[in-house]
Amino acid sequence: MSDVLSPTEPSPVDASQHERAHTLIATESVSKYFPVHPSVLGTASRFIRAVDGVSLRVRYGETVAVVGESACGKSTLGRLLLRLIDPTLGRIVFEGTDITQTPERALLPVRRRMQVVFQDPTSSLNPRMPVGEIIGEAIRIHRLARSRIEERDRVARWLKSVGLRPEAAALYPHEMSGGQRQRVAIARALAVEPRFIVCDEPTASQDVSTQAQIINLLVELQETTGVAYLWISHDLSLVHHVSDRVAVMLLGRIVEQASADDLYDSPRHPYTKALLASVPQIVSGLPPPTFPITGAPPSPVVPPSGCAFHPRCPRAVRGVCDRDVPILEETPRGSGHRVACWISDEG
Repeated sequence: MSDVLSPTEPSPVDASQHERAHTLIATESVSKYFPVHPSVLGTASRFIRAVDGVSLRVRYGETVAVVGESACGKSTLGRLLLRLIDPTLGRIVFEGTDITQTPERALLPVRRRMQVVFQDPTSSLNPRMPVGEIIGEAIRIHRLARSRIEERDRVARWLKSVGLRPEAAALYPHEMSGGQRQRVAIARALAVEPRFIVCDEPTASQDVSTQAQIINLLVELQETTGVAYLWISHDLSLVHHVSDRVAVMLLGRIVEQASADDLYDSPRHPYTKALLASVPQIVSGLPPPTFPITGAPPSPVVPPSGCAFHPRCPRAVRGVCDRDVPILEETPRGSGHRVACWISDEG
């Protein structure tokens, strides 16, 4: 286990007392490597660095969004935070406690305080259980009800909180629409009264009108419960609406991190600018922003040297960008805006 921390984010141990008091969950140089092409002896000759040295913190009650292209490591990072998978290196600290190596049997109290809403409710809900049992099972496991009657009351209350009638408890997932199923998934996550929820593309499988309903529901529930979100998405227009801070990932690393308004108003990494330039413009008469990208995304098995974006970056400097990996640094000091780029704008 590595004790080396990223210089861009203080650990909860080293951070100020104010910062520690407000941090709900944090990663410290966390990495996840998956083996590729194992040999006949069972050892891997190469690894995919799905997450590579990421330091990120989520404060109580805030929404931190993680954006980037497909296969950049967003969902893997979310699963690491939840300890659904174990990190290869680094640490995960939740409410001041290091949970990196906590045994599975001892994680049950932690599981109650951190939950997840997956992209596809059809695959995340048990098709053989009625909705009331799906939500009630979580309540039962964590012993939040003293009787079956109290359990049913809790189920009815959470169904109502997500806009469903109590009668929905008798339905099976296949008897509901996609939007209703996702509401059930949200109710199940909230039923154990968590502090932290990973929202992994929670609206990606819904139509546009249902997406808006689910987004508004999650925002309203955050206001009433105070839950914090890690919001994983590729939809940058959505992220600006729901998030307090945004982290941009590229090939397993965070290349830019800032408040949502700051990042959208003054992006500094060429990759972030390219992502924002791809967002459709809805105001007619204005030319779309241009930031050309050539070539294909790099292979995660054989990543490029230096900055992972340099083969596609129109501003890359040979001998600089292709040589060393840039460090995620705060510029200017105290701004909270961090960028990992050798030729980034100062903002």
